[in-house]
Amino acid sequence: MTVGAEARIAATVPIQGAGATGVAALTGPTFLIAGEMDTLVTPASVEQAFLAATVPAVYGLSIGQDHLMPGRNPAPILEGVTGWFRTHLAGDQNARALFYGSGCGLCDDPAWSIQRNL
Repeated sequence: MTVGAEARIAATVPIQGAGATGVAALTGPTFLIAGEMDTLVTPASVEQAFLAATVPAVYGLSIGQDHLMPGRNPAPILEGVTGWFRTHLAGDQNARALFYGSGCGLCDDPAWSIQRNL
């Protein structure tokens, strides 16, 4: 989160760890991810961070996942993480459709619960 406040950082994806103060300082779009079953970094705390965003932001709750999921089995979030960076770093319009527009791909994916501030 600290690095994301630097103007040279184009986009961020904090995974299961974001605070409201850090998110409020971001200079580029962010995709905040929490695991539904995480008891170390609660989904509620990541959602509060999302609500503090002053940049385009997506809060993604990865259904059925806990705090260790990104290290043990990153597959449930790979499409979202990769898509976010492809959207904001490479201008990939196919990846953009995962987050933006009325037919948001992740919005319709049962593996996610998505909130957007875009």
